[in-house]
Amino acid sequence: MYTLDVSDFMNAFLEELDEQLTQMERQILELEKNGDDDETIQNLFRAAHTLKGSSAAMGFEEMKQLTHEMEQVMDEVRSHRLCVSPGMIQLLIRCFDGLKTLQEGLISAEQQAPVNITPLLEGLRQFVAGANLSTENELVKNDNAPVREDEFVKFDVETRQKAIEGLQKGLHVYDIDARFNAITVMRGARAYVVTNSLKGVGEIITISPRLDEIEDMEDGALLSFRMVYQTILDESTVYNLVFTSDFESVAVRSIDTLFDDVPGSAEKADVSMALSSTKRKKSHSVRVDVEQLETLMNLVGELVIDQARIARVQQTFSLRYKGDEQVRTLSDISTHLSHIVSQLQENVMMARMLPIESLFDRFPRIVRDLSQTLAKDVELVFEGRETRLDRTVIEEIADPLIHLIRNAVDHGIESPAKRVVLNKPAKGTLHLSAAHEDNRVAITVKDDGAGISADKMKESAIDKGLITPAEAERMSDFEAVNLIFRPGFSTAKTVSDISGRGVGMDIVRNHIEKLNGTIEIQAELGKGTTFRIKLPLTLAIIPALLVGVGDQTLVVPMNSVQEIVRIRSETIQSVKGNPVVFLRERVMPIIHLRDYFHLPAGAATSAYLQVVIVGVAQKRVALVVDELYGNQEIVKKSLGERVGVTPGVAGVTILGDGHVGLILDITNICDSVVSL
Repeated sequence: MYTLDVSDFMNAFLEELDEQLTQMERQILELEKNGDDDETIQNLFRAAHTLKGSSAAMGFEEMKQLTHEMEQVMDEVRSHRLCVSPGMIQLLIRCFDGLKTLQEGLISAEQQAPVNITPLLEGLRQFVAGANLSTENELVKNDNAPVREDEFVKFDVETRQKAIEGLQKGLHVYDIDARFNAITVMRGARAYVVTNSLKGVGEIITISPRLDEIEDMEDGALLSFRMVYQTILDESTVYNLVFTSDFESVAVRSIDTLFDDVPGSAEKADVSMALSSTKRKKSHSVRVDVEQLETLMNLVGELVIDQARIARVQQTFSLRYKGDEQVRTLSDISTHLSHIVSQLQENVMMARMLPIESLFDRFPRIVRDLSQTLAKDVELVFEGRETRLDRTVIEEIADPLIHLIRNAVDHGIESPAKRVVLNKPAKGTLHLSAAHEDNRVAITVKDDGAGISADKMKESAIDKGLITPAEAERMSDFEAVNLIFRPGFSTAKTVSDISGRGVGMDIVRNHIEKLNGTIEIQAELGKGTTFRIKLPLTLAIIPALLVGVGDQTLVVPMNSVQEIVRIRSETIQSVKGNPVVFLRERVMPIIHLRDYFHLPAGAATSAYLQVVIVGVAQKRVALVVDELYGNQEIVKKSLGERVGVTPGVAGVTILGDGHVGLILDITNICDSVVSL
């Protein structure tokens, strides 16, 4: 017999704990919203039951006790002996918060954080005690009471021995009693269907009557059948596999507790977790540590760099040694390597991708708590939960989205009374959506609240000294609304825990722009506000445009490139002393990158200027370059602490020729241009 160390499963347990707590929070909020919904109740029961089993296996007694009592309450609810009430929801939320506290303790110090679960346990037990329990004559479909010692000895010696061996292997062993409805026909065939479904996920130790006897029995004679069954599944799952409308009742009773003194049963929980892990492998999924994915992605990034260098060498040799057989071989190798690296890069990126649902699941609780604090009624609607995004981007965008959501509930959506006066539904709506657009992900936060008044924005900005009255006079409504992104701007009359400190939206925009993303705002007074965020799918490898300025190769991220044009130098004009160019019925500031980076002036070789139009949000700037070298995927690297922050430079990359290329910080360059 082998033994397993429970500590080996700690990481797996923490991952499962996080998944189940996310599921639990979602189901509690659904229960509050929809009331006694059978599917929601069953999902919440399963989450509590799963956590009870895994925490018991790991020896976390407080977590086991709390989830067990939650499971008991949900069992009463799903059996319709107890109704969902606001008090129950509030208690379940407090229990969830207690479980989160225990989780934080396990993560931070590998020991459960101090939390007094006694009041929670007592509250849950009071709900169970107050339930209108079934009378003795009422049929109970699933009796979870364990088999007693005197009942078990009625089984034959062989059955008992096999049950003991199953428990020593870490399996669950159940006594199953299934009783047919009086109107059920073809009972023998239905018994076969049940046994075949059970055989796929466990072993039937014994069945009475025997299957061959069942086949010969008439329907009226076959009232029920009984099995002893061993499996890795919990009793709730086994019950769901057996029970259908054909049965009057199904009882699934555990006989695990009879063997606490059986040699090897102490390792039962450990082996059970190992078997669960094996089952996951059979489903073709495996958990990988995030750091391993990061390392793999970095290695792929290095491959991308070297592949670009090999391609550059191959091009040089092809021009120098035309027709040489070895050069043709190098060309074939370079092409094949490029194909393999592209496939490897795509697959590693997919491995790093997660559904944005994992981020969206954090927000219902936030909206619920804020709504209650502010006495507002807000419905949160999701769209595009299945949209996949790099897990690093998901982690980085969480805080900005939380800030936008808090602002929408606090500032945007009105109180129910005010909405009724304005002929709006009393319940406000906050819409959160995600979708792929080209090579990016667009996330939209939209509310149907009060919108934003351009006049009030100007007044507040003047009061805070952010703009002058003359500047406010020249501002369009669109520019006035975008004042919300100015550092220190706020229209809140009072400071609260929710908002009003003027340190929000500018930080949100800066955070998003550091991710090579953009944020735009659209607001209609009285109808609502929409924030639209665009983000790259991944931060590791990005497509870029290579341009030449003097003897330097500069890198422009493709997500910032709007178009590439040629203009005559005489078309450049001056507005307020600043050079501009008129393109697409729009006046754009123009920047000569030679002058911006203080590079030596070169001799003019053409009557035309190569211009790259770049932009952030609604802002557009024309960059004058000397050469256009084409597109290339690059791996962004930091400048390091010694170099520090350099205006106009976001980082560096290794180019195909082995030289270092500066990656332009388009946001910084656009901000350096005086508004026209």
